[in-house]
Amino acid sequence: MRSIARVALVAFCVTLCCAIVQSGPIVPNQSRIIGSIVSYSILDSRLLDIAPIQPLFRLGVLIESVEDVEAYPNLLRDTVGSVVDVLSKVELHPCLFGNRVQMEVRIAGDEAGQSVWLQADTLVVLGSDPMTQTPSFCVEAEP
Repeated sequence: MRSIARVALVAFCVTLCCAIVQSGPIVPNQSRIIGSIVSYSILDSRLLDIAPIQPLFRLGVLIESVEDVEAYPNLLRDTVGSVVDVLSKVELHPCLFGNRVQMEVRIAGDEAGQSVWLQADTLVVLGSDPMTQTPSFCVEAEP
């Protein structure tokens, strides 16, 4: 009986090691999220082992809702109520902090390491000027 358990354990470990070694990229995916920006930071891409070296903008989004986008799998469906870090290579202004937003994001990477990335030109501040999509407090008052 012990030898059967030992063989099963060895088989499980070998299968697990093969799965880790053969981990591939995440399937193409996209989700539309609505939430509040609860953190904002700028970091060096080297901290996440991302080349080339560049500044990355990270928004912590407290997820209120997640919707499907067209025919893409929605890999963030189970994140409602949690904070998800969303990265962008495009500069994001600190005035986004504290705002309620809608955006489309995708998960990129592989099973060993994943990041959530903002899709270009999909960030909308809810309750902002629809012509500029800029929150009123981001616009400097005229003297």
